[in-house]
Formats: sequence, C-alpha cells, structure tokens
Amino acid sequence: MIANLLADPWFPAAAAFVFGVIFGWLVRSVSIADAQNDSTLSGELGEDVHDGAPSAAFKEQINGVKAEIASIRELLNENDAEADSLRALLDNLDAAIKRANGRLTLIADSMEDDQTPG
Repeated sequence: MIANLLADPWFPAAAAFVFGVIFGWLVRSVSIADAQNDSTLSGELGEDVHDGAPSAAFKEQINGVKAEIASIRELLNENDAEADSLRALLDNLDAAIKRANGRLTLIADSMEDDQTPG
C-alpha cells in the first residue's frame, strides 16, 4: 500500500503542499509570538518607536548623512563644470577641424584645376 502511495504521481505535489502549510504555519506563529513578546521595540538607529522622540545619536547620524549628501552634490556640480569646459573645448576643436578640412578641400580642388590640361 505504501509502495502504491509513493508511486502515485500526485504524491509529491500533495506532500509539498502539506509541508508548505505546516512550515508557513510555524513561521507565522513564531513571528506573531515575537511581536507579542517584544514590548520594547527600538529602531536600529536608536529611535524609540513607542514615543517617537529621536535620540541624540539618531540626530547625529542624520546630520552626518546630510553632510555626506551635501558633499556628494558638491562633487557632482564640480564634475558638471568640468564636463561643460571639456564640451566647450571639444566644440572648438571640432570647429577648427572643419575649417581646416574646408581649406584643404579648396587647396586640393585648386591643385586639380592646375594639373588638368587645358
């Protein structure tokens, strides 16, 4: 009888379903018990969840993050200024190359006119 049950194609699916239900029930019951037993929930940065008043360490960390963000913005603005100056330099270089190409084309056309018999 057990051999027939194990050979049934639906057995693995049914076993997986039952295992999933049992495991899910255990995880849910443990998480509910943890939430009920923990009456002093504290935030990771030292903020007490119950009264909502941030601690001094939390304020210091927030000020540190604000300073980091300000320095990153400053670096980005410097990079934008460098990119703008590089862009202007490349535009000037491109214009000079186009002018030189135009002059070389005129010189090449005049040389072809001089070499043609006529």
